[in-house]
Amino acid sequence: MVNDESTPLNYYAAYKALREYVSENDVLVVNEGANTMDIGRTMMPSSEPRRRLDAGTFGTMGVGIGYALAAALFCRDYSRNTKVLCVEGDSAFGFSGMDLETIIRYKLPVTVVVINNGGIYRGLTSDDWKDVEGDPTL
Repeated sequence: MVNDESTPLNYYAAYKALREYVSENDVLVVNEGANTMDIGRTMMPSSEPRRRLDAGTFGTMGVGIGYALAAALFCRDYSRNTKVLCVEGDSAFGFSGMDLETIIRYKLPVTVVVINNGGIYRGLTSDDWKDVEGDPTL
């Protein structure tokens, strides 16, 4: 799956590309979203303590960019050579994407990658809506 470069990219191929961009020892990884976070833990393992911030056991959505902001402020003052990489699924990004403006306003060195995984757990398909009754426009 890591070498599958068909479109759309799968998680493993996307993380493979990210691993080629960053060095394992100098990256602070911020992950959130259930699948994005879980696969990210496998594909981008931490080699040192306190190098990963993620949504934790409950997979809380909407915390990734806030964590990235805090990490970037720390790195700016105490660890200038550390890159901050924020990887989020599209739904998680929807909770806090507006905070990109803060990253840009303060010129913080954060790389944000949004993986379009079709919503929470791949989203709903048209089959999921077949048994729903009523006018969908109400």
